[in-house]
Amino acid sequence: MFVELTDLFSQLGLEFTATLYCNDTFLTGIMQPVLKKGTSIADTSELFLRSVQMYQMFAGKAVPAPATASKEQIVIAQSKPRTGSYTDEGKAIERIPKWALSPEQNNYKIIRAYYQLLNERGLVTRPELEARCHDQSKHPDVYVRDFRGNFVSMKTDKGKSHGKVFTDDGYNVRVWSAVSQTLEQNRSLFLA
Repeated sequence: MFVELTDLFSQLGLEFTATLYCNDTFLTGIMQPVLKKGTSIADTSELFLRSVQMYQMFAGKAVPAPATASKEQIVIAQSKPRTGSYTDEGKAIERIPKWALSPEQNNYKIIRAYYQLLNERGLVTRPELEARCHDQSKHPDVYVRDFRGNFVSMKTDKGKSHGKVFTDDGYNVRVWSAVSQTLEQNRSLFLA
């Protein structure tokens, strides 16, 4: 994409160079300098700086610029298994990326059906979601033989459940706020 972007700049007669900052380069080149400058800036019209300043105000102390972790420390931290039992803190957060790659699983099919209905109607009701997941002839890609059992297991983190993904009021179905970001990051895989 950078080649195309550079070509576009050239075609428009602009003399710009596109640079991608990520990982350690982003942290040391952009994030840490912004955090250091943020404490001395009085203008709070910039939302990121305002949120950092508000955090500092309520935390009662300044937020230190994050130390740069070595790649080994990051790998160790990411590979550590979670300990203890799950609570209502999002068991499904770790599972959603795996489900997104497993179209044969019921979790995938229910989430896919949810997104299909959301795209079609802008909202999802439980009767429509159940009907779609039970209609093997019209919607074989989201057919779930035991929709009710699987759906109930996707509304809690307790016991051996799939993990809480949805909330409902008995009629309207919504994504649980604690997993919404993870689910949104994987949305395209559920609709592929």
